[in-house]
Amino acid sequence: ANTTAMVNTRPVVALRGAHTSSFMRVSQQSYISSLWYDSFTRANGALGSSESVGPDGQATPFTAWVNREGTTGITGNAAQATALAAGIANATLATTYADAHIRATLTRAAGNIGINARYQDSGNHLRAYHDGTNVVCQQVVAGVPTTLRTGAAAFSAGAYIYLIVRGTTGWLFYNNAAVGASFAVPASPF
Repeated sequence: ANTTAMVNTRPVVALRGAHTSSFMRVSQQSYISSLWYDSFTRANGALGSSESVGPDGQATPFTAWVNREGTTGITGNAAQATALAAGIANATLATTYADAHIRATLTRAAGNIGINARYQDSGNHLRAYHDGTNVVCQQVVAGVPTTLRTGAAAFSAGAYIYLIVRGTTGWLFYNNAAVGASFAVPASPF
């Protein structure tokens, strides 16, 4: 029940859930030498690969999406779960850094929708999501979630959720507003 982006130990950007995401961007920073970008504006069907040209016309890695749980595909120029496994659809995009800025627009019908980072496997990763009332960041270790940050925020279709992870510090934003202050995140790998 989440559309999610992820970055991991062998960092991964991923989509997860039964809802749609029409945009995802892993921003380039001085400590992140590559930018992965996907607007999902292509024919309905399999996710395929991220785009080779970024939003500013720069070359970006052309990397294949891999479905890990359930199936995520393209529907109406958005990434959307097309089949769930235990309530989840999760696709990953392998990157090369544990530190990342991950931003995605979210459209939610019900349940949770968000992004994940430092994805090692379904039981070990960070996840940030909107549940309809709150924005939440959790670490999942050995399948057990622990809340790291939460804050009330009205859901707004098409608003950005933005997770920054750098070393052992994380920052969470929703709809252009910080959700609390910085917080501790587990080092990668889990």
